[in-house]
Amino acid sequence: MPQNGPITGAGAPANQPVVAPLAERDLPEAERIFRVAFGTFLDVPEPETFWSDRDYVYGRWRASRVAALGATAGGQLVGSNFATRWGSVGFFGPITVDPALHESGVGKALLAATMDQFDAWGTTQVGLFTFAHSRWGGHSTWDLPLSVAQHSLTVLTLRERMHGQRLTRLDGLRELLHDALEGLLSFDPISPVKPHLGTSFMQLDARLQAAIAARYGLRPWCEDDHAAHNRADRLAAASEAFYVAGWARDEIRDTLLISDCPLARTPVEGRASSWLTGFVHPQI
Repeated sequence: MPQNGPITGAGAPANQPVVAPLAERDLPEAERIFRVAFGTFLDVPEPETFWSDRDYVYGRWRASRVAALGATAGGQLVGSNFATRWGSVGFFGPITVDPALHESGVGKALLAATMDQFDAWGTTQVGLFTFAHSRWGGHSTWDLPLSVAQHSLTVLTLRERMHGQRLTRLDGLRELLHDALEGLLSFDPISPVKPHLGTSFMQLDARLQAAIAARYGLRPWCEDDHAAHNRADRLAAASEAFYVAGWARDEIRDTLLISDCPLARTPVEGRASSWLTGFVHPQI
């Protein structure tokens, strides 16, 4: 259910957005705006019916860890956002606004109220709910963001170079699916944040990982394989942070807690498909 949070814009002119907890009566309209907003953004032929088989609104509104916010203008709902709390960590989204009111201040008002909610919760780390296929929250110095699929292929390639030969089909699949959890949660916290998410998140993580392993017949990691995977994953993360997201080397070391240096060769700028072909490392 929605949690009581700050109300912004109270007493504002009728054409200015007012943000308050999203009311149950407004859920159908919030869902419609969600479909139209994402359908318009993705340029689908019929935005009104986009993702009609998925629930991004009702489930979040009912969740105990979520504050659901609605923006109204002239008495009509024009947008919504959902803030989620996991211990001292929070993330928000999907944030959607009626496409007819883009650039009218609705999104800004929703975001301001959301940040007030995080402040009220005492949240110390905040992230953005985004498409599960984008790494680094969609931030990229390239023309397009790096996808989770590209990251998974990167880790598999590095792992096989360390191994000196191709992995078995199931071992290769285990590498490719090591971040499959992100697709189920639509949330990819960096490793240093995970210990702060609390016991309930760790339990959810373990259950979902077990479900993925059972679905695809993946065997548990042995100690040596897991160590090799972690090294490949760290090298990929350090290189992505440096070349794709534009992080400085000291930020990679101090924030991501990764001491591994980025790989030596820069991928071709603006062409994410060339990422793998540019990997060179003296120890691989």
